Amino acid sequence: SIAKNEMEADTWSGSFHRLEVNKGRIQNLWTDESAILSLDLISPTFMENLCARSHNETSAILVFSCDGRKIVFPADSNIKQWKRIQKRRILGNRIQST
Repeated sequence: SIAKNEMEADTWSGSFHRLEVNKGRIQNLWTDESAILSLDLISPTFMENLCARSHNETSAILVFSCDGRKIVFPADSNIKQWKRIQKRRILGNRIQST
């Protein structure tokens, strides 16, 4: 892994930012000053990373938004990951409506 190689080469800076959704909520990674452009992370969660059997089960799925339009960057995610996202959205909608 990159971190392991850096540690062995003694170039490890000591910080590493994990791309994970927190508490099932979309994580905003970047928004421009005018709030027209944004980049959000919709998957994976910490538990998905922890329980994954392959790297493809935890691919970072990003959504770039521009003035209400969206482009999804799914990386090499698989159907299993998309079903978990759908389940989180359904559960999240139920929690918000109560």
